[in-house]
Amino acid sequence: MSHCRPRELCLACAAGLIVAFALLALRTATAAGPPSRQRGYLRTARQTRPEQGTGSNDPPVPERSTWIPDPSANFRVEGQWTLDELTRYAIENNPIFPRAQARIQSSRAAAWQAGRWTNPRFDTNNPQILAGGPNRNRYSAGAQVDIPMGKKRLDRAAGFQQARENEFSALSDRYDVLTAVRRNFYAVLAQQQRIVVLRQLVAIATGTRDTARKRFEHEQSAEIDVLTLAIELSKAEAALRQAETLLVAQRRRLAAATGSPDLAIGPLRGELAGAPPSFDDAYVRQFVAERNVDVLNARTEVNRGRTLRRRAEIDPIPNLYTGPAAAWFPAASGQATQFWYNFQFNIPVWDHNQGNIQSARAYVRDAEAGVQIAQNSLILQAADVLSRHRAAVQRAERIKQAILPTARKNQRLVEKGYRAGLFDVTRVLQAQRALFEANDDYIDALEDVWSTAADLGNLLQLERFP
Repeated sequence: MSHCRPRELCLACAAGLIVAFALLALRTATAAGPPSRQRGYLRTARQTRPEQGTGSNDPPVPERSTWIPDPSANFRVEGQWTLDELTRYAIENNPIFPRAQARIQSSRAAAWQAGRWTNPRFDTNNPQILAGGPNRNRYSAGAQVDIPMGKKRLDRAAGFQQARENEFSALSDRYDVLTAVRRNFYAVLAQQQRIVVLRQLVAIATGTRDTARKRFEHEQSAEIDVLTLAIELSKAEAALRQAETLLVAQRRRLAAATGSPDLAIGPLRGELAGAPPSFDDAYVRQFVAERNVDVLNARTEVNRGRTLRRRAEIDPIPNLYTGPAAAWFPAASGQATQFWYNFQFNIPVWDHNQGNIQSARAYVRDAEAGVQIAQNSLILQAADVLSRHRAAVQRAERIKQAILPTARKNQRLVEKGYRAGLFDVTRVLQAQRALFEANDDYIDALEDVWSTAADLGNLLQLERFP
């Protein structure tokens, strides 16, 4: 406390102390700066700034998934599509991606705001006295600020870890979209092939019926043979119409998977019988247990839980409410001035945040168990999909190498024998049905091969497929 200084000097000192204290508090509160305005969903571990407080133990975001779709892109092509074209279209137009970007930006901004100090407050801790005249008044001025004692730093760290979880969720959404496009693409491709097979069957059934008519006209067979083959032809034509109707519905599902339900999709260009990607069992198991986005997300949640636990543990430490103040008395001899510095804080007597600390510790244990649960679930999924993929590949190869050639040869020989009068209509029907079933089973097997391959691509987070 100082007394009896010249008024101008005293006021200048008081104002200087208050302004300096306010500027120091403002600089400390804004040291971390605003959240990044970098456009895009993700930031790799190398790009993440340490001052964001994400923690050195946070799992890195895979670098290959930092591609940023442009929601404003207007890319629409009618006609034939390839898988790569549809994939690119989905990434550029599916509304899931701008939604994910908005969530990431929102969480980053919230994390940045969580670390901001509260604004200084005009507070002198001393009342103003207005006693009816300038010679009887006492004037006070001061600024106080709440020092959070490291709590805001932890709040910001927890917020950025939440933003990191949103980045992993955006990655998960990305691979879900890619998987949906891939599965539906090969479903449409398989349906196109079924229509080709059914058209061939209709052509075969038509030729067999015409042969029966000629034989009946020459009195070489009974009319019942003609009627039986005509019924079989009608069944094949009905199956063809049904397959064409299903193709329209499957194309609509494919368009919806891209994010544009009204997208015009014509005949797809692709190879259903092409070689699928090869998968190594040991690599698949290791990848899903260590590098899958669900595991990385669970580990980030563990780090966030530990940050929140530490935040709960230091919460009983009282915040310091402090700042300079001054008062002057115009009526006093020499216009006396006073200076003081305030320190205020709560006294942690009975509330030590015990309940929240226990809750935060239990949450960490929950999150740590969640990592193992995610790993076990992914390993189980990988084992199931791998087994179905292997079985589908073996089945397709067996049908291609053994069953289809035999069925085709049998159908040709039976049809030739029927025209020569060696076989009856029953043998013809059996041969046609066996050929159709073999082709249908082959297409089903190929569709299973590619659908399971797409599921494995989702687990392995494959950007390029096949």
